[in-house]
Amino acid sequence: MSMRKIINLAIYSISFNFCLLSYVEGISYYEQRYIDPTVASQWIEGQTMGTGATKDYLNQEARLPWARSMGDWCDREGKLHGNAPHTVLNIDNHKTDVWSIDVTELVNAWVRNDYPNQGFVLRGIKGSGPFSFYSRESIAKNNGATLRVKKLNGSEQLFAVEADTFLTPSSIKGMGSQSLLSVSRERSALLRFNNKDIGEELLSKAVLNLKTKKLFGNFLQVGVFRVCSPPNERKSNITGIAANYVRDKFIDQDENVVFFANFDDFWWRGQGWSYGYNSNTIEVVGDDEDRGFWPLQGKALRVTVPQDGRKGMDMGFVFSSEGLPEPENLYFRYYLRFSDDWDTKVPGKLPGLSGTYNRAGWGGRKSDGYNGWSARGLYRNVISNVNPLAGRVPVGNYLYHAELDGKYGEHHVWSKNYMGYLQHNRWYSLEQQVKLNTPGKSDGILRAWIDGKLAYENTAINYRKTRNLKIEKVWMNVYHGGMKKMDKDIHLYIDNVVVAKRYIGPMAE
Repeated sequence: MSMRKIINLAIYSISFNFCLLSYVEGISYYEQRYIDPTVASQWIEGQTMGTGATKDYLNQEARLPWARSMGDWCDREGKLHGNAPHTVLNIDNHKTDVWSIDVTELVNAWVRNDYPNQGFVLRGIKGSGPFSFYSRESIAKNNGATLRVKKLNGSEQLFAVEADTFLTPSSIKGMGSQSLLSVSRERSALLRFNNKDIGEELLSKAVLNLKTKKLFGNFLQVGVFRVCSPPNERKSNITGIAANYVRDKFIDQDENVVFFANFDDFWWRGQGWSYGYNSNTIEVVGDDEDRGFWPLQGKALRVTVPQDGRKGMDMGFVFSSEGLPEPENLYFRYYLRFSDDWDTKVPGKLPGLSGTYNRAGWGGRKSDGYNGWSARGLYRNVISNVNPLAGRVPVGNYLYHAELDGKYGEHHVWSKNYMGYLQHNRWYSLEQQVKLNTPGKSDGILRAWIDGKLAYENTAINYRKTRNLKIEKVWMNVYHGGMKKMDKDIHLYIDNVVVAKRYIGPMAE
């Protein structure tokens, strides 16, 4: 046995024992793979285009959305998007260098851990505006917002703002690098101060200070709310078909299972795949030491997106080719593992379900409801190191439907419960449900689960306008881009593919 194998075996043994210990202590080992919701729900200031908070996203790079456009806040009564501010500031055209707001009640609520400190939201609630004040990026030093706190013992401290930006309905870009912040009836400013600075002691006073640039208009009343981004709603697992079959053994014999492949058999290519299984970019492996691979069970399918290439896999299970009727409601589960070398240049495609009929619904061939649709999987680029979700790969669906605005598909990241952000070199169970809509209605369904936990749900999709479009195939597609090629080989692994008429769920241990 090679030294590398001995080391890997030791690591596996340690991981197994940690898993057992965690289970005994009542902490699931698998939870370590998921994002701490307190961290994930923080909005991002963003210093480069495509990273910060916008009207649609609290974290644009991760495609992590607000619950509704223009941000999420809670009022003093705890109501999401409520209209009762914690306090107000009346701004007029009388010249002053600094406007001050008493925010003691709100800051003390953070100190008591009544709710997490996700920052202030300043919203115009009466008057006109906009009111402009300096951000921490202002050229003049120390012009940004400050928080002056007075402790019960009488000591005072002054803290500079940690992050600031503003949201505007007219831009899809983040404003975190701007030197001015703007508040009006249409614009909201976000400000956040560091929890460690504020401390854990109740305060006798906390005052937010804003250095004025200009008020455009005669009067603006600014309401102070708290950022209240989407909560973590992770639910317990739903019992699926796989719960009855330990490690998926004999799951193919279940009356609800249409297709199963685990790549352990030497004759795996003849297990029912309709096309694409002879590509030189796919290979069954049981060992891949150089990439830190560890099997799910037995062997797995390794997919290579080659240097100077884009296509890693284009394989499929076509219902009509296998003599089966095309369904209108289907569940598709597979296990996915990104190699350590997975680092893409542009977003791309993963396995999913489709009904393109070689006419439309992919490659810029716009869906019109009569010619085709698709719901392939999606990956986006590895998240940068300055992001709370650093190093993770966002996954979701690349969706072509009958109501597309443009000719290309939409990116739908599985951001619900912060589930769709995967680490490298870990196995995850990914499951999708597609239920096609009734023609004339937008009642189509797309759901996704990761490791049995709901990660995405949309129950109002218009996939089609005719019943002639159905679920044509399971599209095992791994594709880099667009048109931009890779500058090195990258790899991922797939195992235990199940297609069924009912919810499948992760493997039973």
